Amino acid sequence: MQTHRAIIESIFALAPKNELWATPISGLTVHAADRSIRFNGYIQDPSLCVVLLGERQICTNGHCQVFGNQEMMFCPVNLPIVTQTLSVAENQPYLAISLRLDFDLIAKIITQLPPQKISENINQRTKWELENEIKDCLLRLLNLLNSPNHIHFLAPLILNELYFYLLQSEQGGYIRSLLSQDGNIAKIANATKILERKFADTLNMSALAEEVGMSVAGFYAHFKSVTSMTPLQYQKSLRLNAAREKLQAGVSVSETAYQVGYESPSQFSREYKRQFGESPKGR
Repeated sequence: MQTHRAIIESIFALAPKNELWATPISGLTVHAADRSIRFNGYIQDPSLCVVLLGERQICTNGHCQVFGNQEMMFCPVNLPIVTQTLSVAENQPYLAISLRLDFDLIAKIITQLPPQKISENINQRTKWELENEIKDCLLRLLNLLNSPNHIHFLAPLILNELYFYLLQSEQGGYIRSLLSQDGNIAKIANATKILERKFADTLNMSALAEEVGMSVAGFYAHFKSVTSMTPLQYQKSLRLNAAREKLQAGVSVSETAYQVGYESPSQFSREYKRQFGESPKGR
């Protein structure tokens, strides 16, 4: 049986470098790098993210955390983040994986487990200690990339095991709350999807709270608890991440500002620099 280190080294050798690799295993993305990549902003799907080699800094709304190989990022809702790899070089490579959460599969597994009381009094954060059982499942899943013919049969078995351990962990209560449609966490998850669809629009947050079935005060309190941002900060992060993609595609700064919902290109430039540490540059 391969050691964890041998699996990590083999996957680093297999993966394309300095880009995201959507692997043949559904929902599993690998990022291998031999140089630093800075200020990459995007929307993180509901997922588990683990750094296996090197370190990664992840920022949400200006709050930054460093993740190493003993921590896991647990992201239960779509979350705008800015990330960079740290101290990466040929002799200090970087390898990270992201597994998109399959809520349909998780819901099926829950029906096979003893019922538990759903509590929303949960420590809601993104950084968690990586438990050995979960790490072992992730590495066995990753190792299937070395044997592609095994993926179809073995990947579903490993995913079932992984989600079982996840439901037994501290994050389990959070996930159960998320899948309870009447729960506040599920309502906030619905609100983030609405904001993602309509990020460029001028939105009435009181109307959004009503749309997802919450009081205004409860909506603001739970939204910040789940995402670490206010709804307006969340919308701004969505706009700036979308703007970065447009600028990289060659759209001008002023046109980008208007397309993502800003009325003032100068305000857009200030907020973009605050988010990414550099002024926006288009064609």
